[in-house]
Amino acid sequence: MKAYENRIINGLLKSKARLELSTPEQVQSLLQLDIEVTLDPARCEELWPCVWALASVLERQFSGSIYINCGLSAQLPGPSILGSRIVFCRPVSTNVFAIGIGVENRNGRFAVTGDVRGSQISCGRLLQRESKAHPLGCFALAGYLGYAALAQIVGLDPFNQSFAKDSLDLAYAPKPAHLPSSLVIIGLGQLGQAYLALLFFLDLARSCAIHLLDKDPFELPNRTTQILLPEITDWEGKEKAEYLKDRFSNLGWNATSERHCINWGWQKPDSHAPFALLGLDKFDPRRMVIAAGYEWLFEAGIGTSFVAPKISWHSFPGRPEFAKLFPPDPVPTAPPQPTSEFENALMHNTPGGCGWVSYNSVSASAPSMGLVAAAYVWTEVLSHTQKATPVRGVARLWSPLLPYTHEEVLIS
Repeated sequence: MKAYENRIINGLLKSKARLELSTPEQVQSLLQLDIEVTLDPARCEELWPCVWALASVLERQFSGSIYINCGLSAQLPGPSILGSRIVFCRPVSTNVFAIGIGVENRNGRFAVTGDVRGSQISCGRLLQRESKAHPLGCFALAGYLGYAALAQIVGLDPFNQSFAKDSLDLAYAPKPAHLPSSLVIIGLGQLGQAYLALLFFLDLARSCAIHLLDKDPFELPNRTTQILLPEITDWEGKEKAEYLKDRFSNLGWNATSERHCINWGWQKPDSHAPFALLGLDKFDPRRMVIAAGYEWLFEAGIGTSFVAPKISWHSFPGRPEFAKLFPPDPVPTAPPQPTSEFENALMHNTPGGCGWVSYNSVSASAPSMGLVAAAYVWTEVLSHTQKATPVRGVARLWSPLLPYTHEEVLIS
């Protein structure tokens, strides 16, 4: 894999965030910084979903060491083994980007801090509520902090900073909300794996049977954004659905899998659960699934802008009229013209301009975005048990924390 095909490097080069970021090497030099994550040892088990999720995205966004300073000597159980660059100790050097979770920022030691209590998350201050952190809040906070680290280190200007707040509440209903007895997850890339990772940490998650559906095998570049792929590449070339089914079956889950390419006319098999979570990256497959006969669908989308990183999500019945939420995918057009010396070299100094084509074919996003999207989607799944209302929401990760929108969907 060429450096410019890395999802993170590619996205930052395309963002034109800073004039200095014009070559992959310049981006790589910034991403080599070591990261330290510090939290109160007394809250270590409570905050472990946040620590696991944050460590998972930091090791993909950065190439330095990730130090977890929380009193643990090794990782607690998680949906995947963390990489070898994640170490559980204090860093020897002070030349680190320091993140604090649930701790005071005395003397400005931390570059970014946050806290989570229940479904409420904060940035820059501690929360005073007595409730313990919920996995939904943990994943949301991990995503916001993970993106903040990336944005600050590479110099992304804060987006709409004047609208930022110091806390957000996902406003889910944890009691008596419960998980459906079974779910289908369609699309097992960045979003699908974030859904599964968060599900691992939800109470009674193993009582929910999961059926995994995807059409593709894993490719090596997938590890830069997909958080369930371990450092050892035993997954390369394997079918996504089968590999992840085996992973969760070994964890004691009731998991099944299916390789299938969704197309027009496909109908939900009788064996599928009535509820499906969609981790799809195009609109046309969403519309195909809407027409397939599921009772209710939950989905999210991740934007490709690193300057104004946008996520959106929906919860709606599987009725044909809701296909209006997703217009047909645009017809592919020719790539834009090169605007830097590096891009010119890709066009003119690679055979047939294949480097330029490859560079533009990468759909860039940061894995931290998937964590936040998963948190909002699972919020809708839990809320669905209280009130089955079609809704949609939009959030942007930078600046943290920008208010999200959440409204009922009205289809005429």
